[in-house]
Amino acid sequence: MFGFNFGFTFAWALLLLPLVLFLPRASGTRTLRCLTLAVLIIALAQPEFKAPEESVALLIDVSDSVESRAKLTALDLDFSTTKVDFEVYFFAESATRISNPTSNVPGFLETNKTDLARALHVAGSSRAQRILLISDGTESTGNALEALPDFPVDVFPIEPLPNARMVKLLGPNQANPGETVEIVAVIETDQEANIILRPEANNESLKTIQLGIPKGLSSVPFQYQISGDSDVRMKVGFEIAFTQPTADDNLEITIALEDQDPVLVIGDPATALLLKRQGFKIHEGTVADVEIPFLFSSVILRESAGTFTPGQMILLKRYVEDGGGLMMTGGPDSFGLGSWYRTPIEEVLPVNTDLRTDTDLPLVAMVIILDRSQSMGAGKPSKIDLAKEGAIGVVDLAYHEDLLGLVAFSDEALTDWVFELRPATDRGKSEMLNSILAITTRGGTILGPAYAKGVRALSNANASLKHIIVLSDGNLYDERSSPSDGPVETLNQMAAQALVEKITTSTIAIGESADFDVLEAIATSGGGRYYETLDTGTLPRIFTNEAITATRSLIRDDPFQPVTHRHPLAIFGSSPPPPDAYVASTLKPDSEILIEALNNEPLLAVRHHGLGRTAALTTDLNLWGGKFSRWSQLPNSLSAVVRWLQTTPEEFTVYAYQEKNELRIVVDAVRNGSYVNNRNLIVRYLGEERPLEQIGPGRYQGSVSASETSGTLLIADNNEIVARTRVSAPPGEFNRKGASDLLTRIATRTGGNVYDDLSKYSPSSSSSSVPLRPYLILTSTIIFLVELTLRRFGYIAAVNQ
Repeated sequence: MFGFNFGFTFAWALLLLPLVLFLPRASGTRTLRCLTLAVLIIALAQPEFKAPEESVALLIDVSDSVESRAKLTALDLDFSTTKVDFEVYFFAESATRISNPTSNVPGFLETNKTDLARALHVAGSSRAQRILLISDGTESTGNALEALPDFPVDVFPIEPLPNARMVKLLGPNQANPGETVEIVAVIETDQEANIILRPEANNESLKTIQLGIPKGLSSVPFQYQISGDSDVRMKVGFEIAFTQPTADDNLEITIALEDQDPVLVIGDPATALLLKRQGFKIHEGTVADVEIPFLFSSVILRESAGTFTPGQMILLKRYVEDGGGLMMTGGPDSFGLGSWYRTPIEEVLPVNTDLRTDTDLPLVAMVIILDRSQSMGAGKPSKIDLAKEGAIGVVDLAYHEDLLGLVAFSDEALTDWVFELRPATDRGKSEMLNSILAITTRGGTILGPAYAKGVRALSNANASLKHIIVLSDGNLYDERSSPSDGPVETLNQMAAQALVEKITTSTIAIGESADFDVLEAIATSGGGRYYETLDTGTLPRIFTNEAITATRSLIRDDPFQPVTHRHPLAIFGSSPPPPDAYVASTLKPDSEILIEALNNEPLLAVRHHGLGRTAALTTDLNLWGGKFSRWSQLPNSLSAVVRWLQTTPEEFTVYAYQEKNELRIVVDAVRNGSYVNNRNLIVRYLGEERPLEQIGPGRYQGSVSASETSGTLLIADNNEIVARTRVSAPPGEFNRKGASDLLTRIATRTGGNVYDDLSKYSPSSSSSSVPLRPYLILTSTIIFLVELTLRRFGYIAAVNQ
């Protein structure tokens, strides 16, 4: 198989060589004449000298994921007929040249890794002008596509060994003493099989789990109740009913034990009970518990924004930004239904409480009836200015085709349209804004004429939703000389009649002197909502949230199937059933959805905000949960989210994830709510030490080799250990994702071929053939001339003398 080739085109001509022996013997130059004739006969046979111009580097994968199968496959090559030279290499973590494929694998090759890039580089540095790669395509380190040679690479894909591996072991990072946590082993297998799961906690065997799993990914959950007063080292392995590599059958995690402060739950008894059963410390409190010092590990809200003061909202926002956790759950007073739009709490939530879309929204006609009496001028800022701000917010929320009108009322003679019902186009909004700003206070408080104007205008409007918002701060003197004369029945009758015409009415009573009973009765008769507030600062928010609630269908009760999304917190063993209803909202761009409802709306979503974390569960487990509240995975799923909310950022928080045979390290450094910058952090792992690079405020990153599947990773700051974490990840040697595609791309990009039968391997060779006929004819001519010269002048002259 090695060396050069020599041949004849007309080998039969060589049969004429014996004729040389019959030449006459008398001549003194007979030898030269015989030689001349012999050379001519050889030239007639047209000899050729063939020298190969390329050799092939044979790369044989001997890593653990292939074992000896690539070696055995290489023996299918017919070296005796292949017209090229072979240089044979074994490779795994590195590559080395050997004499032939039957050689033993050298002991210095680390077979627990595969570096295709290094193998291609070694072969490309030889004299080979083509490569034949026999491998399964698994690449646990390096990047083969960045090390391709400038000549063809042929590939022969090796079928991977049957394998089952533990892809992930999911569990909480920390837990409270006595808490029941869920651990989920994610197993990937090539074929359906029965397995035995063997969990251990701090080297103590737990109850084994036997079950059958299908081909592909399977999640196997089990529960464990935290006991003792030390961290829990949870190790899980499995046995499966077919022969396969076992190096990737075990993973472990560490659950840090921490005695957390209780979770504050406001207005959600169902969620509080669920979390209590999961072992959480729960304080079922009220809005009054939102005060300094705020001694809770996280807070869950199911309340209206109207029950919180502006100061309490700011306190909760700062609590989140400084590292706290907050979750809002659905209900009649949650999200958009609870007037949370444009509040400090909405800023931190994963969702917007207004629907930021015009899809399927009905045409709306709305009239604001605004008290402009002299008493509205009181306060700093005045009530009329705050009412103007709220009205401007309503205008801002309206869509272009919505119809808006505003009536300002006081004494009957002073009651008139500020602007009549008109579309909320850009031009219309601009003119509405100027008209609102021009409103001044004067006169008394007579509502009837203004209310009649609003009802009459809406009766003639062509709209699907018709709504009136009435705001007043004083006693209504309609048909009575004083508030003590009793309720104003005419106003109630007007509201009831308007409701018959499908016009709803909501009322807002502001200040201590408002006619609370009358305004509440109007809202009740008019099928709307009644708001009562002594804090004038909440007035703009009440206005805008009433506009959202009245004009948007915020409660979704259509049938749907929830869709789960992949996420570290989404440890779902099964698909969730739907709830009976939920509050519609839209996901913020920097949030993550765990469970999706209709039209990409979130059912469960999470978000990082500042140094803290927030979550939103848009259904109500108390009223609308339905089958969803009875879902077997719900307790563990919500526990995972709440536990994530409880996580308090340490000064140095370490995240580690595997990428091939490297561990990527990210460290977030925070102290007293501020980022820690310009530190010389070093990561140490299994004897390896590397510096970390700062990539942002308080954030550092780097990488180390992950040759082992588990170990303790340390973060040092000036030789002081500031953080540590236990790392456990499956070896990349058995990760087949993209392996077959990688081999195809290697062949395609280099101009090589993909083979399925090496016995037929015959690469196109550019060997050159050198014909010897011209040289032989020239040689015979020279010999003939020498013989002629000797015969005429040399040999004959010598005889005559």
